Amino acid sequence: NALTIASSRIDALNRFMTGFADVVRIPPPHRAQTPIREVVERVAALLRPELDARSISLTLDLDDTRAAIDPHQFEQVVINIVRNAIESIERNGAIAIALAASQLTIADSGAGIAADDAGDVFTPFFSTKREKGTGLGLWVSQGIVQAHGGSIKLRSRPGGGTTFSVALPIAGP
Repeated sequence: NALTIASSRIDALNRFMTGFADVVRIPPPHRAQTPIREVVERVAALLRPELDARSISLTLDLDDTRAAIDPHQFEQVVINIVRNAIESIERNGAIAIALAASQLTIADSGAGIAADDAGDVFTPFFSTKREKGTGLGLWVSQGIVQAHGGSIKLRSRPGGGTTFSVALPIAGP
């Protein structure tokens, strides 16, 4: 009887997890040759009030690189990384976003990420923010970047800030 109950619970859990995976599945990108600068500038404008309220400076050094991306999905990547930077800094810091060729870097002066945690930041539901974070933002960002044929990496030092590097293919859709 206990084996039948356990088997039934496993089947129910499998159905639940399959349904959940369908909900969080990232749709395929709808690519178009897009100026990355425009995407980053939209995000900067969107987040400017929060940056100003927290006394966080934002510097942009963007070239005119165009890439075959889904601009809405890529905007979400930039939002996720910049929001994490804002939350890491809390108040009185700096974020620098640079774009050269197909490499976008987002660096912050925040608390940094502990070496033990750095390998887990792209894992679903992992968060260093405890009760404030869902642990989905960087996982979703990585999925979007990989769906575009790119890569995302981070360098971080506790107390020394974090830099995310996003490499995107420049080739057409």
